[in-house]
Amino acid sequence: MIIMSLNELPRVSLKDAITWARSNAGFTKAAFYIEVEVCRIIEQDVITTKGILSRLKIRDKSAVATLVVWGSKDNQRNLEVIRSRPKRIRIIQPVAPTKKAAKQYEVHLWAHEKYTKIEIIE
Repeated sequence: MIIMSLNELPRVSLKDAITWARSNAGFTKAAFYIEVEVCRIIEQDVITTKGILSRLKIRDKSAVATLVVWGSKDNQRNLEVIRSRPKRIRIIQPVAPTKKAAKQYEVHLWAHEKYTKIEIIE
């Protein structure tokens, strides 16, 4: 899938991103980006039957949330960014988790390997 460039997307607050994800649950790709502080890595490089994931606590001035960064053996671009322990990141086109995943895993947003790009701000 094509990831849109920043000049094509509006920047929104984390609070607005969480609200969007709740109302668009079901693996929907966002048409915006957010800039957040990485508070801590909850789990890193957890191997699952379908890939690799890391869970992070993120925040901005408006909210605190849990982000799952998802990758595969062949595409760990976003996971590599997280491994570098950035203080602040830009999440371009996050994905709304399914309602089941949001509840079961307490996930607010996903960074999927095919649809989302994470960049280091600092």
